[in-house]
Amino acid sequence: MTRSSWDTVWADVARAVSRRSSCERAQVGAVIVKDSRVVSTGYNGPASSYPANTALGCRGWCARAAGTVPDATSDYGYGCPSIHAEANALLAVGREATSGSTMYCTHAPCADCAKLISASGVARLIILTSIELHRPDPTHYLESCGIEIKLLAL
Repeated sequence: MTRSSWDTVWADVARAVSRRSSCERAQVGAVIVKDSRVVSTGYNGPASSYPANTALGCRGWCARAAGTVPDATSDYGYGCPSIHAEANALLAVGREATSGSTMYCTHAPCADCAKLISASGVARLIILTSIELHRPDPTHYLESCGIEIKLLAL
């Protein structure tokens, strides 16, 4: 029997959490771990207070997904009410809980989420997909903030 590494276990948890997302474009999951225990999880989607019928898929509540709002100004544009997985995971806990922790993300964070991660006390970021999916590449910024980055392609 081969025992899975902790990185593999938490990567699997991040992937499982991503399946809660109602986004049709990208299901993203994040898990924050400290001392081999889950601190918080998050996935991308609208705020619980947002009037979205997620059973319809994101085209039913996201103007960008429906193609009614231009998306040329940034990677994410305006018109999508979703909160990113990383932000949702960080919103659920305080800095004391995340200080020295590891965050596992199914996708590389956008520039805004990279800023949130850098201010949160997260010490390591494990990314489960190609970094090239995001522009700008967040790794240099995060590394300059003292955060260890690891690409874990399983």
